[in-house]
Amino acid sequence: MKMRRKVILITLAVIVATMIAAALLLPWRDYTERFITGKLLDERKRPLLYEINHEVLATELRRFGHKMRWSRPVKHSEPESFDLSDPVVPPSLRIFKASAITIYDDRIEYDCGSASLDFGIVVFREGIPGSGAKELGNGIWFYSEDRTIPGQ
Repeated sequence: MKMRRKVILITLAVIVATMIAAALLLPWRDYTERFITGKLLDERKRPLLYEINHEVLATELRRFGHKMRWSRPVKHSEPESFDLSDPVVPPSLRIFKASAITIYDDRIEYDCGSASLDFGIVVFREGIPGSGAKELGNGIWFYSEDRTIPGQ
């Protein structure tokens, strides 16, 4: 009988300890995950914000937009999207490994995010001031779905 009682007490102690540990750790899991994910995203955003010449990138993007869409006489509402592996994308636009380049009638987006969070550079056609999360130049904006801008 004594052995059985010990096994039951040890089993109950393990169950209670597991429940206490779960109660203490599980609520923080979401916060920890968001914090770590946020830090990793900040590290991917910084080069776009602080380590490139935005005017040069804008010139290349506008040139590409003009060649692939803006110079055509017929306009349509659907944007045209290009994967970086597409041979029509110039090597100068593959430097930061964007996930896609999307051309609209008024702008071109250099998207570096993922399915869970879009961010990147949007360059508006000449003469259109545009908008975004942070202005980087004349008609050049950083955009981020979560609207956060990491510091230098």
